[in-house]
Amino acid sequence: MIEEKNLNLNQEIFQILIKSSSEGILAFDTGLKFTVWNKTMEQKTGKKAEECIGKFVFDVFPHLFQEETRTKFFDTLKGNSPVSENSIFIPNDSGQKIFFDAKYFPIKNGEEVEGGLVIINDITESNSVKKHLDLLEQTIKTTFESTPYDYWLLDAEGKFLLQNNHSIQNFGDLKGKNFTVLDDSPEFIAKWKIDFEKLKKGETVTREQNYFANHDEKHFYSIITPVKQNKEVMAIVGLSIDVTERIKNENIRLRNELELKTLLENSPDIIVRLDLDLRITFINKTIGKITPTPPSAFVGRTYKELGMDPKEYADFEKRILYVIKEKTPLEFENDYKSNQGIISFSIRLIPEFSSSGEVSSVLMISRETTGLEKVRNQLLENQNRLSGIMSNIPGAVFKCKNDPNWTMEFISDGVKQLTGYSVSDLINNNVISFQKLIHPADRVKVWEEVQTTIEEVGNYLVEYRIITKEGKIKWVWEQGRLVNNGGLSSSLEGVIIDITERKDFEEALKKSESELKKTNAELEAYIYKASHDLRGPLASIIGLAMVAEMEIEEGQALQFIKLIKNRTERLNDTLTNLLDLVKVKQKVLEPERIISEDLVNEIIDNLKSKSGISNIEFHKNLPFKEFYYDPFILTNILHNLIENSIDFKQPLDSPKISISMSNEADGIRIDIEDNGIGIPEDIMEKIFYMFYRGHDKSTGSGLGLYIVKSSVDKVGGTIDVKSELNKGSKFSIFLPCIESGQSETIYSE
Repeated sequence: MIEEKNLNLNQEIFQILIKSSSEGILAFDTGLKFTVWNKTMEQKTGKKAEECIGKFVFDVFPHLFQEETRTKFFDTLKGNSPVSENSIFIPNDSGQKIFFDAKYFPIKNGEEVEGGLVIINDITESNSVKKHLDLLEQTIKTTFESTPYDYWLLDAEGKFLLQNNHSIQNFGDLKGKNFTVLDDSPEFIAKWKIDFEKLKKGETVTREQNYFANHDEKHFYSIITPVKQNKEVMAIVGLSIDVTERIKNENIRLRNELELKTLLENSPDIIVRLDLDLRITFINKTIGKITPTPPSAFVGRTYKELGMDPKEYADFEKRILYVIKEKTPLEFENDYKSNQGIISFSIRLIPEFSSSGEVSSVLMISRETTGLEKVRNQLLENQNRLSGIMSNIPGAVFKCKNDPNWTMEFISDGVKQLTGYSVSDLINNNVISFQKLIHPADRVKVWEEVQTTIEEVGNYLVEYRIITKEGKIKWVWEQGRLVNNGGLSSSLEGVIIDITERKDFEEALKKSESELKKTNAELEAYIYKASHDLRGPLASIIGLAMVAEMEIEEGQALQFIKLIKNRTERLNDTLTNLLDLVKVKQKVLEPERIISEDLVNEIIDNLKSKSGISNIEFHKNLPFKEFYYDPFILTNILHNLIENSIDFKQPLDSPKISISMSNEADGIRIDIEDNGIGIPEDIMEKIFYMFYRGHDKSTGSGLGLYIVKSSVDKVGGTIDVKSELNKGSKFSIFLPCIESGQSETIYSE
């Protein structure tokens, strides 16, 4: 009994050690199936324990079947030595190789070996980290020194490593200092601790904060991103943009909204919003003029539920439904009996629309007309209030004629700040027409867009440039609608807002995209070198596997050899495609003499190892014998399209592939047509995506059609696909001439 308890205790201790160990721990039984896979292994490889336990060792890691490592596993099961070790590599979930020092221990029950234990330590060289940081530092210096924004780099501890000149001008040289030197307030430090924890987890952080820059308090918007190496945060890069002016404008907008809300609440008109069920969703406190019932008692109820006379409610409901159906405002007069007597109202029902253009609610504005003079005075007061609100808008509210000069009938005082011209300068084109303020390059575009849009929907939105009185170019955003003036003429009403700051920010984003393209080019160079360096060892493995197939007779071993050969060949094909892809992107186009039939026959011969090709009937229509074009580009296109047709042939029908090339005035037309399985409509847009495989018959790398599209784009050509399920597909490609005078060298025999 005591021995059993000790055994259970030892097993519990053993399990705790395995789970908490910082080393990777694997165990396998005599059938070479995994029985233990600890958390460290999950972290290192990206493979969960439940995915691996119970599976054959060399199914999980086929590359470990090499002779040296395979022998270690078998020797461990033989129990020949208490411990053995060697160096192995295991790819993680992103495909990166991580090298380990592996130690093997036989697990024995007495003299009987019941399995094996492998303890592995990560020995991947980490000296590339500093090189990457140095390269990153140099890149940031070169790229960002001339930008008008603050760029900076922190180390993994949150201390400044690097600042661009703009950042140093704003905050001084902070190298070696902690980020909290910018603001030593407890609130700032507490928020930075939270953000810093997110950054250490690999998350990107955005923040808005006030800092003192050049002795002035300014508001900055910052994007802070961790720089990771093997999932470990090595540094932190940040971009800070001065948005002080934007915040000022935002505060003005919020103040205007608050004033507008105050205006609605204090309006002398009774303002009610009704949903499509005719229930009240908003009512202002002006309702107190005719009833002591508080506004909150109306919300969520219909007028019928509030006791409106059934006959009056029927008329009211009819009018509301008309507005909803016809999507048009409606005005009518109505008398209301109150304790003060009969009160007359002029009521206007206005449909409100959702973003989809459907009526979402109805706004009912009831204006008392009992004392007209009083109402006029209140209207004047409202107009004064509205004028005050409009004067604070970062732009201008206007009404103009729908004529080529955009003749202003009304425009708010904000136009002075926006354009430099006064209201009187623009009214009736007194000094200058608004059309003259529009940038000459945008005038035709603005006119055509506005006229086209108001003809279709009545409302319009347009962005364009203006030239101010001081000669400064500004970007503006204009939204408005067409208004009919009693059927005699038409005007436009709308608002014009200054969006220059937003446009400047968009320009900065475009510049960032340019830098991203540069980074992509460097990545392509890396892929090319890595793929090129791996092909040699892969070719050796394939050769050795072919020799082993001829020499080995034992069944299971031969099966493993074939598995190695198959998977190595697939990997080699993927690397070949990657190399071709990089070559396409870096290719300097060089036309050479090409004999069309020889090229097509050579491609078909190279594909003779494909399954079922002997049953395919090829039709070749090559009216011109020879021409000049870049052979690499042309071969890539033809090879991948023909191979695609072979892979997706019909399983029963007699497969046919038609290959046609013809000379056109400015280039070459290529058509590849088959009677294969076709392409489903829902994946048609995805077939040219990188690594996309849209069918369970797909066995390739998913790069073939992507390489075709890249090759066509390289020469500025076009590609069109027509396909019908179970009937076949047709790829039509046009390749333009790639140098002047080439069209003269493309000819029929």
